[in-house]
Amino acid sequence: MSKTKQARYTLEFKLEAVRLVKAG
Repeated sequence: MSKTKQARYTLEFKLEAVRLVKAG
């Protein structure tokens, strides 16, 4: 996996976590 893809997946994962925290 390229570093660019890995960084994007990490960023999306963080955004998803923030959304779950705000929703909860």
